[in-house]
Amino acid sequence: MLPFPTINWRTFPVLRLLLAFGLGVVLVEQGIVPLGLPFAKATTGVCLLGLALVSWRPLARRWTLPVGALLLLFVTVLGYTRTLQHDQSRQATHFSQRAAFVPDSAYVWTARVISLRAGTERWRLVIAVDGFAERVGEGQASTGHLQVYLPASAQTQQLLPGNRIAFRGAVRRIGPLLNPGAFDAARYFARQNVFHRCWVSAGQWQLLDTELTLYGRAYQAREHLLGTLRRYLPAHSNELAVAAALTLGKRDELTTDLRNAYAETGAVHVLAVSGLHLAFVTIGLGWLLAWLPRKNAWGRWLYFGLVIVGTWAFAFVTGLAPSVLRAAVMLTALELGRAIGRRSSTYNTLALSAFLLLFYDPYLLFNVGFQLSYLAVLGIVFFQDRIYRLLYVKHPVLEKMWSLTSVALAAQLTTLPLGLYYFHQFPVYFLLTGIFVVLLAQVVLGAGIVLFVTATLIPLVAQWVGELLYWSIFVMNSIIHQVRALPGHLLAGIWINEWILALLCASVLALAIFMTEWRKPWLWLTMALLLITTSTYVGLQIVRQQQRQLIVYHQYKGSVMDAFTDRARLTISNLPAGDERLQWSVEPYRQQYRTVAVETHPAWLDLALVYGFYQYRLAVIDEEFKRATPPATPLSVDWVVLRDSPRYSLAELQSFFDTKYWIIDGSNYPSRAQAWLEEAAAFDQHIHYTARDGAFIHQF
Repeated sequence: MLPFPTINWRTFPVLRLLLAFGLGVVLVEQGIVPLGLPFAKATTGVCLLGLALVSWRPLARRWTLPVGALLLLFVTVLGYTRTLQHDQSRQATHFSQRAAFVPDSAYVWTARVISLRAGTERWRLVIAVDGFAERVGEGQASTGHLQVYLPASAQTQQLLPGNRIAFRGAVRRIGPLLNPGAFDAARYFARQNVFHRCWVSAGQWQLLDTELTLYGRAYQAREHLLGTLRRYLPAHSNELAVAAALTLGKRDELTTDLRNAYAETGAVHVLAVSGLHLAFVTIGLGWLLAWLPRKNAWGRWLYFGLVIVGTWAFAFVTGLAPSVLRAAVMLTALELGRAIGRRSSTYNTLALSAFLLLFYDPYLLFNVGFQLSYLAVLGIVFFQDRIYRLLYVKHPVLEKMWSLTSVALAAQLTTLPLGLYYFHQFPVYFLLTGIFVVLLAQVVLGAGIVLFVTATLIPLVAQWVGELLYWSIFVMNSIIHQVRALPGHLLAGIWINEWILALLCASVLALAIFMTEWRKPWLWLTMALLLITTSTYVGLQIVRQQQRQLIVYHQYKGSVMDAFTDRARLTISNLPAGDERLQWSVEPYRQQYRTVAVETHPAWLDLALVYGFYQYRLAVIDEEFKRATPPATPLSVDWVVLRDSPRYSLAELQSFFDTKYWIIDGSNYPSRAQAWLEEAAAFDQHIHYTARDGAFIHQF
């Protein structure tokens, strides 16, 4: 029998509250306890009243367990209520709840810009709606966030967060996931309180006022600093793109190849401003302010104020990403503890920062960056010292390298399960980039900050700093590309399900307990869990590779069909194999099954527009289908796929094909598809429209 680990939960009070609050968030997300907001508020009030009553000291001392249970229940209901409050679509003032709102109808909207992202052809904005109307000067006040696409122009480039705009456009709800394995945009944006989007034509919008929010001023400052980088680094170069990403959190100028190179070598976290960068800034500020006397109260508080102002200023300028927010809140708590002369548990501080952020935005719990950043810090705090002590290194240089290696190993241990689940790949040489690239990132970040300071004060020094910045990034990029060129640098196509994810997490937890207790049964359990995980994954791959199925994907303005038999894949498509649009809609499902494209397969029977797969037949009708005399007996097929809007009714096609199942893909005009849908309903025909029903999948 396994010896139960000795954990003193009283030393982690905030962690218990965080788990309870997170449970409330999950209950809303999964719809497990469907309560309305008024009832949830009333329940919160009742729990708070009960907690106040039983917290009377004589009762609290006698009923320790009931008081603790009631406190956790209160925090759980608080998390539930806060999540309902945060969901704007449930509010009566949301524009989608207004009686006048009709989706796909063009209205005049007024709103304030929250955030924006530049593009070559269009800019993507998130705006806070304050009203809409059928005509200018009419309408009613409303709330809600909306995603808007504006054409790129000189006028668009002047926009800043906080500006108020007016525009005319038809608002549509962001569509659901239509292809298996693809990116679920609707769910992703819903967790940011964005449920609708709108495309605005040129000349259909105007700027109402130029007021700026705090985030807008930070955005303006970032653009000013980006101009400084452009003066001292070559235009449109990889060095400029990396400098903008690493020092300012602006990743728009990164090329796809460069971004993939960092991701495939395990160094992509360097490009996203995170707690690592904020820690560098805080440490640097500590060095600059080391002269301040911190033995008396005023010195400690002055030091605290200057460090916190500098830390949060960097956080604002770089965009306040979840990982930056987490680090800023945590560093503030740590510095506050030092200022008042108290040292708190790192785990409690970490839990407190997470609790505050989740109270502000409960849906951060499902943000991938939020999850990975907290797991990475948790791994470093727990595992790093234990791994470091496994090997004694005397040489100072080797000791520094081993210290960085232990940090990389600790962070990788706790983020590995989620990394495989979300990104389906593992960088084999992450230790190389974890040592050299992280060291160079410190130089780049330091040189970038010095460049910003000296660019206006000491231009001559700034010129030399710019050279140092350029060559530091050049060397860092060279290391990335060299590591990427190594054989077997990346294990890709690792698709795991929720069961394997749970087994991997259980393995990490068992290893953590073993490294705490140092008892062999926990080591055996860790190895057993890893063996079960490996066996489950191998079994899943065997099952996937034995699949025989037909899938008609939903591809906007395109037609793609695949048939899988074992690992062979035959494709029927009107798009070239390397079309970039397939990377997001089609390729994830193909990679999940590890299929290999083939030109022909013995199972296929190709008769002009009719394809045979074993005993099944599939007819594909497009605009090239020529009107001819119907055969005496219609050809019996299992499915008919309509693509490229052929000008035939279902009744006309039934004289050619005998089928009861019609499939309309995304290459057809919506109006033509709607006509077929109405015709099928009138004649009681089975019809599948990929834009409405998602991809059609049939298992043989």
